[in-house]
Amino acid sequence: MQQYFWLFLALVWTGASWLISRLSGWRRLSEAYPERLPFTGKHWWFQSAEMGRRSHYSGSLIVGANHEGLHLAVLLPFRIAHPPLFIPWSDISMREQKSRFSFTKVELAFRQVPGVPMRINTALAGKLQEARNKPFGA
Repeated sequence: MQQYFWLFLALVWTGASWLISRLSGWRRLSEAYPERLPFTGKHWWFQSAEMGRRSHYSGSLIVGANHEGLHLAVLLPFRIAHPPLFIPWSDISMREQKSRFSFTKVELAFRQVPGVPMRINTALAGKLQEARNKPFGA
């Protein structure tokens, strides 16, 4: 009986991860921006972001940046159905956005997948801009 519990738990975990990947837009991003080489650059672990219209990755992201682009990965054991991404800076636009509680977020839009916005805090956006070595929009 106990082995069925663990099987059930594994199936629920996998199904939930797959569903979150679809709802957040991660799957669409992975089709357009798969990571083809191991990422080299600065990394920030345990980051948070809102993606799409319904998904929150709270403290479960690894965000990386270098002069070429943005690296996104989900921490284990949440990585199921979330392959690592690499998005070139030329495909990213950023703009500040006020939330309903007057918190400022920065929204990233991706040229090849325009319907999947990603919102991050301003501190992380500053780190990305520093790693990129030039301001966004330039």
